[in-house]
Amino acid sequence: PASDDALMGINSNILGIDLPTENSGQILTLVVGGAGSGKVAAGFGVSVNNVDNSIVASIANGSDVHAAVGGVSVTATDASVIDALAFGGAGAGKVAGGGAIAVNTITNDIRAEISGSKVVAGADVAVTALSSSIIRTLGMGVSGAGNVAVSVSGIGNGVSNSVTASVNGGSTVYAVGDVLLTASDVAPSVLPSWMLPAEMDADFNDAVDGSPIDLDANILALQLSIAGSGKVAVGVSLMGNVVANTVTTEIDGSVVTAGANTAGTIVNGDGDVVLESLSDAGILAATVGVAGAGNVAINASGFGNVITNDTHADVKGGSNVTSGGLTDLTATDLSQIRSIGIGIAASGSVAASVLVGAKVITNYVKSRIAGSRVDSRSTLDLTASNDADIL
Repeated sequence: PASDDALMGINSNILGIDLPTENSGQILTLVVGGAGSGKVAAGFGVSVNNVDNSIVASIANGSDVHAAVGGVSVTATDASVIDALAFGGAGAGKVAGGGAIAVNTITNDIRAEISGSKVVAGADVAVTALSSSIIRTLGMGVSGAGNVAVSVSGIGNGVSNSVTASVNGGSTVYAVGDVLLTASDVAPSVLPSWMLPAEMDADFNDAVDGSPIDLDANILALQLSIAGSGKVAVGVSLMGNVVANTVTTEIDGSVVTAGANTAGTIVNGDGDVVLESLSDAGILAATVGVAGAGNVAINASGFGNVITNDTHADVKGGSNVTSGGLTDLTATDLSQIRSIGIGIAASGSVAASVLVGAKVITNYVKSRIAGSRVDSRSTLDLTASNDADIL
C-alpha cells in the first residue's frame, strides 16, 4: 500500500491472504581454555549465549481485511538454535586446575494475532504460533597433575518462550469455513540436519520406535568432569536445566463466527471454532564426574532438571463465539525429562563420590470459557490434559 490509510483496508477476491513471519536465529560457539606447566597450571573455558527475539504476525489497529473467496492465515514461527561447546583443560607436574562453564538461554515472544480489527474470509481463518527452539551444549573440564588435580565444570540452560495465538481487542471475525487458533511449543530432534539427512528420517524413526529415550528435546546437555593425580584428585560437576514456557490460544473480548457469510449469518453447518494449545517440551541430559588418584580421590556431581509450563485455551472477556459446527477448546501438555548422573571416584587409599539429582515437572494446563457467550450448533468440548513423564 502507498499509504497508511491504504494499509487499513486490504481486499483479496482471488487467493486469500497470508501473513507469515518466521525466525530461525542460530548461535554456534566453541570456547577452549587450556594450560600446561612443569609446576602449576590452570585452564578455564567459559561460554555465555542468549537468544531473545520477538516474532509477531498480526492484523491490528482497526484493519478491515476481506478475502471473499479464499482464507486468511496469520502465522508466526520460531526455530531458534544454540549450539555451544566449552572446554577447559590443564596439566602440570605438581598442581593443575581445569574448568568449563556454559550458560545458554532462549527467551522468545512468538505471537500471531488478530487485534482490534475485522476479518472476513470465504474459507478458513487460521491464526498459528509455533515454537521449536533447542539448546545443545557440551561442557568438559579435565585436569591432570603429579600432586593435586582439580576439575570443575558447570552448565546452566534455560528456555522460556511465550507462544500465543489470539483474537482480541474487540475484533470481529467471520469465516465461511473454520476459525482455527493453534499455539504449540514442540521439542525438535536433538540430531542436527547434517547428522541425519531427511531421506533417512523414516528408517531412523522406525529403529528407535518404542524406546524410552525420546530424541526430541528443547535442551540437550552433556557434561564431563575428569581429574587425575598421583596423590590427590578432586572433580566437581554441576548442571541445571529449566524449561518454562507459556502456550496460549485465546479469544478475548471479540466476536468470532465460523460457518458464516459476510453479514455473520450461519450458512455452513460444518464451520468449526477450534482452539488448540500444545506444550511438548523436553530435556535430555547427562552429567559424568570422574576422579582418580594414588592417595585421595573425591568426586561431587549434582544436577537439576525442571519443566514448568503454562498451557491455556481460553474464551474470555465477554467474547461472543458462534459455530455452525462444533466448538472445541483443547490444552495439552506432553512434557518429558530424560536425564542420568554418574559419579566415579577411585584411589589407592581413600575415595569418595557424591551424586545429588532432582527432576521436577510442574505444569498448569487449563481449558476455559469465562464471562463469555458460546453458541455451538454441534458439540461443545473443553479438554485439559497433562501427560508429563520423567525417566
